Amino acid sequence: MNRLEGKIVLVTGGGRGLGAAIARRFREEGATVLVNDVVDRTPGTLLADVADSGAVARMFEEVGRRHGRLDVLVNNAGISGVEGQTDHLAGLAAILSQQAAERAAGGRIESHLDVTMHLSDEFWRRVVAVHLDGTFFCSREALKLMTGQDGGCIINMGSIMGTSGGVGAAAYCAAKAGIMGFTRALAREVASRGIRVNAIAPGFIDTDMTAPLGPLRPLFRIMWFAFWINLATGILLFIADPERKSTSLLFGFKMLLIIINLPLLKRLERAIYRESPEPVAVASGTRQLAAASAMLWAGTIFAGRLLGYM
Repeated sequence: MNRLEGKIVLVTGGGRGLGAAIARRFREEGATVLVNDVVDRTPGTLLADVADSGAVARMFEEVGRRHGRLDVLVNNAGISGVEGQTDHLAGLAAILSQQAAERAAGGRIESHLDVTMHLSDEFWRRVVAVHLDGTFFCSREALKLMTGQDGGCIINMGSIMGTSGGVGAAAYCAAKAGIMGFTRALAREVASRGIRVNAIAPGFIDTDMTAPLGPLRPLFRIMWFAFWINLATGILLFIADPERKSTSLLFGFKMLLIIINLPLLKRLERAIYRESPEPVAVASGTRQLAAASAMLWAGTIFAGRLLGYM
């Protein structure tokens, strides 16, 4: 529908996975899309490690020279932090499965992950640098271009790992939580300039980045839907639409569904941690959560389709 015709869009980490899907969707809407990555996968890729402030500054200088403006920045670049660590992930999956069995048996938990106590400084700093520093560095440079024009839009990639946490992923969760806080602060700061700053918090999406998490897939398979790429790109398009001044309608609808399903989700939580006198099996609770998740996202997609973004 060419909602973004004439707009200049930069997607970091746009060479593959969710970033590539975002770039493709924005092109379909008429935008001129610039893709950043650390690997030259396609002609014209802007090569820069977003964790390197100097490289980021040079990249945005190039954007300014080429196009003279930037309308939308999507801070998508990220790493799982566990690339190439299949054996480590398989070990975590085994421990988590054993913990679930011990919890279901009602006895003492004897299996422990102990990931954070053995986390190296280098691992922590790299994950935080790519996600949180990268979001800050790119946003800072984007603002220098956007303040000289009639507004702009910055979209940051959060995660449910940053809103609810996740076992064995302290660095990733901390970085994503930091992005959510940064988004809120920056949105308030630059609203007077007509610049919109938003974030989305996707669940687990089947992409190249999350492929190393394969051994853990059975533990969160109810949230691992391939259609999440379509959902996420639709939400980003909704946010980036220059005709939109807020995203309250879509996210408000989503929150309404969460409230409706909250008693069901709480019941599952009590069952898992054996805080409920009801003899609710974890398997039964999982089915209920799957049904709640399906209802939640079906409703969100329905709202998006009504608005023409999915």
